[in-house]
Amino acid sequence: MADLRTLVEREMDRAGTPTSSFVDLERRRGRLHRNRRIVAGVIGTVIGLAAILTGMSVIRSSPAPANMPTPASTRARLSFVLDDGRVVSENLRTGSLLTVADLGHIWGLAWSPDGRQIAFEGVRGGVCRLVVLTISSGSSRDLASCDGSPSAYGSSLDWSTDGRWIAFLGEPDGIRDQIVMVHPDGTGLHPITDPTGFPIVATGLSLSPDGSRIAFGSGRQIYTVDADGSNRRFVTNGFWPDWSSDGSVIALVRDRRGHGPSTSGDPFVAQLWTVRPDGSAPALVHRWPGCCIGGVLTGPSLSPDGSLVALVVLSQIRVVSINGRHDRAIETPASWVEATLSWHPLPSDATST
Repeated sequence: MADLRTLVEREMDRAGTPTSSFVDLERRRGRLHRNRRIVAGVIGTVIGLAAILTGMSVIRSSPAPANMPTPASTRARLSFVLDDGRVVSENLRTGSLLTVADLGHIWGLAWSPDGRQIAFEGVRGGVCRLVVLTISSGSSRDLASCDGSPSAYGSSLDWSTDGRWIAFLGEPDGIRDQIVMVHPDGTGLHPITDPTGFPIVATGLSLSPDGSRIAFGSGRQIYTVDADGSNRRFVTNGFWPDWSSDGSVIALVRDRRGHGPSTSGDPFVAQLWTVRPDGSAPALVHRWPGCCIGGVLTGPSLSPDGSLVALVVLSQIRVVSINGRHDRAIETPASWVEATLSWHPLPSDATST
């Protein structure tokens, strides 16, 4: 054992001890590796924080509430009624018209979210009735009585995106233009009243996707209210709201001055806007100089996927992209009825748009 120890010590002495330069080099290498580990840790931390902040930003800026229902189909054709009572839908790419129903003299038109039924208001037996028609079978259900005249410009009829509710303007207590809700099978009919029992009247309405809230016009202002009549909130100044199918925005129209028809000869500028349901983030989508709201502009109608808005300006149907970059007039027959503009969602088995 002693001889082995002596041999090892002799070999170590022969090899010599590390020089100071070698020691310094090893120390520098150690510091370099340590610094690299520190830098890598810092970069990883920064990336992690950025991911967290980005996620928080997405969550904060996401305009659509969680668990909001989505349309059964995002493809759609634009539909309207001809003065002979035929409901037609138009392929916006080709301009071709498809007759989907013949309903006679009607006003107020709303499609079910799957595109297989139409709710409409029209004269049945000499009185105004709200009716739901199934396109494939031609069968219809009489749901309720209605006002008996079309709502000026704004939609008087809407079908919630989840398919559970239809809202319309009626007069169940002898007061015209009350907001009324009913299930598509005719059950659950009830007028919307405020907490004091006073009926809520409107000049156009639109349901949130799940039917839990209603956007409506009152005078030259837009409000939202819970479906039980509580929690009424002012949204913005404007006319004829239309709630998007994902719940993120409400489309509306305004004029430049925000008040009644001009008497000075200074023309209005009709404006299409969007706003979040809480009144935040108002955005001008498009404007039409020289267009007076009084009598020539019908309220906006958002497509099921929210990418397009259809409305009537200067007696023309115009389709505008939601970012406002594209605006075009749609060719229509001279006999179309302005107050019946609506999007026709294509059923999932449809093969053309």
